Amino acid sequence: METPDPQRRPDLLGLDLEELRKSIEPIAPQRYTAGQLFGWIYAKGVFDFNQMHNLSKTLRATLNSKYRIELPALVRSISSERDRVSKYLLSLLDRSSIECVLIGMRDKDTFCISTQVGCRFGCPFCATGRMGFKRNLTPGEILGQVLFLRSASGPPGGGARPEGGARHAHESQAAIAPPPPAERNEGHRDQAAPTEGQREGAPRAETPRAETLRAFNIVFMGMGEPLDNYDNTVKAIRIMQHPDGLAVGGRRITVSTCGIPSAIKKLAREDLGVGLALSLNATTDELRGKLVPAGREFPLKKVLEATRYFAEKSGRRITLEYVLIAGTNDRPSDAKRLAAIASSMPCKINLIALNVSAGVKHEPPSEEAVQRFVGLLYPHAPAVTLRKSKGSDIMAACGQLRTDIGRAERPTQRRPTPKARAAGRAGPRTDRKARPGARAVERAGPPQDRGARRAGKRKAAGAGGPRSRTRPKTPRGAPEAHERRGRGRADRTKARRQAANARGRPPRGAGKTQRTGRADGPRPGSRRPQEGRGTSPQPRGDRKGTAARPRRRRSE
Repeated sequence: METPDPQRRPDLLGLDLEELRKSIEPIAPQRYTAGQLFGWIYAKGVFDFNQMHNLSKTLRATLNSKYRIELPALVRSISSERDRVSKYLLSLLDRSSIECVLIGMRDKDTFCISTQVGCRFGCPFCATGRMGFKRNLTPGEILGQVLFLRSASGPPGGGARPEGGARHAHESQAAIAPPPPAERNEGHRDQAAPTEGQREGAPRAETPRAETLRAFNIVFMGMGEPLDNYDNTVKAIRIMQHPDGLAVGGRRITVSTCGIPSAIKKLAREDLGVGLALSLNATTDELRGKLVPAGREFPLKKVLEATRYFAEKSGRRITLEYVLIAGTNDRPSDAKRLAAIASSMPCKINLIALNVSAGVKHEPPSEEAVQRFVGLLYPHAPAVTLRKSKGSDIMAACGQLRTDIGRAERPTQRRPTPKARAAGRAGPRTDRKARPGARAVERAGPPQDRGARRAGKRKAAGAGGPRSRTRPKTPRGAPEAHERRGRGRADRTKARRQAANARGRPPRGAGKTQRTGRADGPRPGSRRPQEGRGTSPQPRGDRKGTAARPRRRRSE
């Protein structure tokens, strides 16, 4: 019997309750079965059908043969040494990669998740924008990050785990429990009553104790623009908020955007109760066109109008995020215009000094410039917060997520190229031991085939010479080079000895004894008589132009 391809089986991750019910209806016509499966996946974090013990064995075997639950695979993790922050590189099914961040707090954690592979807006001060746009993430890939980070979060009071301590969902299938109804977020139903996915008298999945979970917030501030992937982002949020699943309230979710007016208004009408963070970063259309190139089609006036509409519709304050860039948007005039914008809507301002990353030409302002900007802004703005970026030492802070730079965040020395070696210069080298299991992305120069590399080594050793790097360079046209070129080993040895005799130098091996190879006579204690004690050197002839060697005499 042929084993079914796992990639061809439908993935149940990312389906809402109704879609899940329709998907498994051919093998499980009971409506409550979808509710049980939904709870196992999202409430408990169990992704192995064999461990869903309240399902029949026959149903579990059928689910294994027809469906799958695929989470992003962990490639690499790194933890900050000064902050309770861990960054995870996850691989998707099509071998694309994304990054997500776990920020540990005293009483709760914050999950910073991505919505796209890359970003189409191309902000020059953002590392993700320099990647370009690859594709949108599916609802299952967005939810997979949340489920992965929840498994890595640890027990209550533990904070973010150190590097290597994260439990990947594929490696540990231990149940991760939801909090009881009294401790869940506002607006959710009591679990004691039958819910949409269950009915009276139906088998119910056991609910583990609430102390096995840590509270967490979710911020859509990772890679990509969430509102540019609007449908998949909204669907993932609805699944997060379902009371039989993750049960995350709207006040624990924040969607960050650089400003798409139509999508902001549409999100306000979804009635999700989520927070909105606007990455403003500029107070004029001219400057905003430079800092957000793809946002030139959205004038600042329309963006602010849509933001005010969201605040009125949701009843929540807007967060204005403003990245301070030295000599660009940190002038007193910028502070006055930002204060005027903030006074026109219910909002709070988060100031963030620019986080430097590879390839970004902008610089962060000095501490004095930041404090001066805050001083000009605070008396006129309703609420101003100078936010400290966490995880900047591991490239996990705001604007530093990027997956196409290999090991640029850990610069190491690369092996010098043959051209650089010949010139006496040593370039940087990629240290493969710096990160076990990671593939070396950076190479010394363009890729070459084996023949080209060998030719480069021979060129570095000397034109036409042997491959040894210690042999001196022979001038072109010399008799040695002519005799050496294209001949065998014996011919080269003969030519070398003839050249040595012509120069008056003793050939190689002259003056050595026959057996020991020493130039200073036999070893102490040997039976060979020394020269002058009855031995007479006899020449072996000049068949090869060698010197006379002593002949061994039988001992008496």
